[in-house]
Amino acid sequence: MVGQRYDEHVTLLKRQVAAHEYLKHMKEGKEIFNIDESIIRSTDRRKRGWVLGRNRLLVSKALRLP
Repeated sequence: MVGQRYDEHVTLLKRQVAAHEYLKHMKEGKEIFNIDESIIRSTDRRKRGWVLGRNRLLVSKALRLP
């Protein structure tokens, strides 16, 4: 699903700048890891987890990765 602002001029410019930066880093011999987080919320089924101190664990209606 593509967001409503996907084809807005500002968004297109941001993608061009990001692509330029990626190419620059690749030419320097750096590795680029692209992590697409758009699917995580729909595939995360956690019901429990660990938190530090008195922090509260946020549990959502998300699904879990297999």
